[in-house]
Amino acid sequence: MKNGLSERIEQFYLEVTAAVAAKELNYRYKDIDLLPTAIQFYLNEFINSFSFFKEIESIQNEAEWHRFIAKYVNGFAPKISLLKRIQLAASDVLRYVASLRAGKPQAADYYFFITNNKFLKFTADIKLELEKQTAKQAAYLIWERKDQSLVDNALYALPAMAFPAVWTRDYSRFRNYSLLVDRVLGYHLKNQTKKIILVEGCVLAEHIVALVSRKLTIPNVCIQWGFFAKTVTQAGWRNMPFDQFLVWGTFYKKAFSAYNPQLSCLPVGHPTLSFANELVKNKSILFGVQKVMGDHITEADIYRFLDFAIQFAQNHPDFEVIIRSHPDFNIPESYLNNSANPKNLVWHNYRAFTLTQSFEKAKYCVSISSTLSTESIAHGCYPLFLRASETPLQVYDLLATSNDFTHVFDFSNFDAGILHLETLDTALYLNELRQQMFTHLGKTAVSTIVENIRN
Repeated sequence: MKNGLSERIEQFYLEVTAAVAAKELNYRYKDIDLLPTAIQFYLNEFINSFSFFKEIESIQNEAEWHRFIAKYVNGFAPKISLLKRIQLAASDVLRYVASLRAGKPQAADYYFFITNNKFLKFTADIKLELEKQTAKQAAYLIWERKDQSLVDNALYALPAMAFPAVWTRDYSRFRNYSLLVDRVLGYHLKNQTKKIILVEGCVLAEHIVALVSRKLTIPNVCIQWGFFAKTVTQAGWRNMPFDQFLVWGTFYKKAFSAYNPQLSCLPVGHPTLSFANELVKNKSILFGVQKVMGDHITEADIYRFLDFAIQFAQNHPDFEVIIRSHPDFNIPESYLNNSANPKNLVWHNYRAFTLTQSFEKAKYCVSISSTLSTESIAHGCYPLFLRASETPLQVYDLLATSNDFTHVFDFSNFDAGILHLETLDTALYLNELRQQMFTHLGKTAVSTIVENIRN
């Protein structure tokens, strides 16, 4: 039994995965091996929660550890009663019958699997360039009917339903996964499809799309969209079943390859960022607000972050302090219109200021764990993270202290850390780090991504 929290979580993940795999032996639905995926996302239900952290930290000896492991092994795939299985089968058959009215999907040579508007914007230039270079049609695979409005008049396909194999044992063992398989098969994709392009990579539906495409002998590729700094054992980013994973740079290749040794990770760059003009920046710092993310970033963490930013402005009147809002977190008016706010504090509403405009004003960019910090380096910002809790976030480990160039601070040493950075010449270091994080940017990255999609 290991000591550190991150080390214990890692040991737990590996031991439970091995024990469940040995116990279950096999789980195939329509000739698709779903057991590894079912184990991953079972663990993902709790492995990032504070209650789990406290539980695993409280273990004192090997006997307690073995009981702890056994509890989670036995909690995998609870049995479903015969009545419940009949009810599930009936509902899925009815779902299949209802889907027959959906009509045939629109055929295309390439498909982009899109689950939200952010992914649509992220891949827009890639799709256009792919169609331009290949003279082939690219369409969207839309996961929910409500998302049809996102694609306007573009070609798209909605998942209907393949007929559920309700007579098989494995249909009801993990019905949530077999249902997803039938939904993806309901796209009626043909093996003439040249490639399926996915975005992000850690979502269950994306894993199922990749597994089904493999069965249909349709190649797939996933493009990195962000880098959410969850714990080092974020299950969705382990053993990803894609044919290839296109990452922003060698920095991220190293991070993802550690948990995906079988996956080809290729640094290609970031398609929506561009190198900024070299600007001489005065003493200025951008605090990027984030949304609530379960136990990782609570509402209390965000308010503490806001209070700290305002206090920093009060303590350092020679700094311009910018606080940028987030579309999924409403900053109260009591913060925005407080007459006691220092004069060197500036609010950037995300609706009024683009990210580029915020970055161009800042010498430093700090968040709790947002990709905002790492993306800011493309605009000459020094990326910083403010440790808001003891949660073992992966990005904190990856950006550990490198000589004098520290990126992770807590509330007690942040001010001193900034003042120390002010004494350093960071230009050469930041340029090297930027090249590691982003192999290419903008149009060059788009061209590189399209080249890899075509191959």
